[in-house]
Amino acid sequence: MLDRTYRVLVRGTFAGLSDDTRARLRAEADEHSLLRSGFTREGTLTYDRSLRPFTFRIEVSVPAGEREERDAADEGELAAIETLAAAGYPHGELTTTATNQDDIKIRSR
Repeated sequence: MLDRTYRVLVRGTFAGLSDDTRARLRAEADEHSLLRSGFTREGTLTYDRSLRPFTFRIEVSVPAGEREERDAADEGELAAIETLAAAGYPHGELTTTATNQDDIKIRSR
């Protein structure tokens, strides 16, 4: 069975941040700006200095099949949760979308 490539976008908000965590996030904000973001196999966390919303971008490969989009979304969301937990960043509810890169057609001019 072939693997399908998905770009997964996980959006959420930080919640219940301690003062120390806020200070650390603000100190690292330039490294997590939208201008430095991309879809990578490891995932990329972006946020701004307001420390409210964040976005996690990741590229995943899943086996082709009926549930491939849901599987990709689940895998991306799990990676976001693990990344946030490892960094000690509490968050609220997450919204996840997955886009199949294999189905995108590029039109030439």
